[in-house]
Amino acid sequence: MMTPQTHTNGGTVEPTTWLVELTEAGTAAARWVLGTEEAGVGFFTEDAFAQPGVVDGAAPDEDVADWVAAVLGVSGVELTEASEGHWSVGITG
Repeated sequence: MMTPQTHTNGGTVEPTTWLVELTEAGTAAARWVLGTEEAGVGFFTEDAFAQPGVVDGAAPDEDVADWVAAVLGVSGVELTEASEGHWSVGITG
């Protein structure tokens, strides 16, 4: 399992409820989406990062981790596969 991360802080990871998922994989409209899973609503999108052509089943890379950190206003995150197509976000700095 790949765990993209950026600017880690001594291995300490603070769990969050944030998730990252890939939508419209394999198309020019492919994008990584940051959001939360809301009971009775489903996935609630906070922001999106376009990465045209990213294929289905791809893992988020360092660029995605950097983008998530910027959106959340933190210096670092670790993305860990949580379930098929969903990556959990942990704060590292």
